[in-house]
Amino acid sequence: MQINHKIDDAAVRAGAKLLERTPGFCMLPWMSLHVRTDGKVAACCDFEGELGDVRRDDLRSILDGPAMRDLRLRMLQGETVPGCWRCVDRESRGALSIRQAMNSELAGHVDAVLTTRPDGHAPDARPIYWDIRFSNICNFRCRSCWHGASSRWFADAVKLGRQLGDQAIIRADDDIDRLMGELESFLPAVEEIYFAGGEPLIMEEHFRLLRTLITHGRTDVRLKYSSNLSELANHGTGILDAWRHFPNVRLFASVDAMGARGELIRKDLDWDRFVANLHTVRRHCPHVDRRTLTTVSIFNVLHLAELQRFLHVEFGLGLEVIRLHMLQVPRHYSICVLPAALKDLARDRLRAHLAWIGEHADDDAAGVAHQRRQISAVIEQMDGEDSSALLPKFRRECELLDTVRGECVSATFPELAPIFAALD
Repeated sequence: MQINHKIDDAAVRAGAKLLERTPGFCMLPWMSLHVRTDGKVAACCDFEGELGDVRRDDLRSILDGPAMRDLRLRMLQGETVPGCWRCVDRESRGALSIRQAMNSELAGHVDAVLTTRPDGHAPDARPIYWDIRFSNICNFRCRSCWHGASSRWFADAVKLGRQLGDQAIIRADDDIDRLMGELESFLPAVEEIYFAGGEPLIMEEHFRLLRTLITHGRTDVRLKYSSNLSELANHGTGILDAWRHFPNVRLFASVDAMGARGELIRKDLDWDRFVANLHTVRRHCPHVDRRTLTTVSIFNVLHLAELQRFLHVEFGLGLEVIRLHMLQVPRHYSICVLPAALKDLARDRLRAHLAWIGEHADDDAAGVAHQRRQISAVIEQMDGEDSSALLPKFRRECELLDTVRGECVSATFPELAPIFAALD
């Protein structure tokens, strides 16, 4: 790739101000390392596009390669990069984006931006934040997921003609020893590692990296997880034993609904086991910062209040750690697809939930404010776009998977039955 963007020293030295004044600026191209399950390197998990491939190039050449340099220069010039559309979309609706969260977390490293040269080379850039998706190994088949992110999806994908390749398991690099060796060379710089999936708690590479950190005395590294929390052991290795070596662990337990609804959305979830495992983490690893992450979709928006109240009461979770993530793709599962009558019902329930929060958590001002922002963003997204033209596609996709899996969305979610009846 030919780099065509040039900036002068004054623009470079203004990089720190971009954190506040430029909507499209992000610290991650200077400070992160993100590898997808197929080996492609990107700026982050939400970035659309690729900056390199670990199967073809070494990590150091990718992190200072032409694609990464070009991305840095575009951001320094204040461009809105097309590959960052998910963050732009979230921010436009008042929701927290990865860009905003990481800019806040990495603000202390803005010196790396200030040393950026006119060709995009940044001598002080260093991968302090890792997000390595070693493989697509997962034991769930979530409705909004696909084979590229879940090996368990493979059989269903084959029946639907949507598999990514001819094998269930996709690995970022078949030569795991080589990849681990490269990662080991970056150990002095790393400050935080985010593990997601697939499902990290059943990936051997995840446990291998933890053992490497322990061996090298890097238990000061912050660990962050997005996990379905279905398994607390892998090949006899208990994650709770491993976490005891690390004083700073943050766990986002993925949960979208309770009981049968949750088990249909996140296929292969055992609701009772999830509840038991989250209690087990609290009892045996009390230092772990337990949080939950709910992907808000057409399936669960009508029951967010029920789920949040359960999480708050059952697990004693503060309102500030019960997080919502707006589903953006596939679009036919978005809350914007709901017909007007169901949007009205969802809005009424969410507003009633806000009133309940105000009455029952008046001693948690920060948590109440956080939930008000989150739920207001849900309502704003739902009302901000009418995607009801996608309702036929929503129905077709539900019926296809219902047939493959022997399920029935309209029976499990009777509140959505009018959608199916209206299309008959």
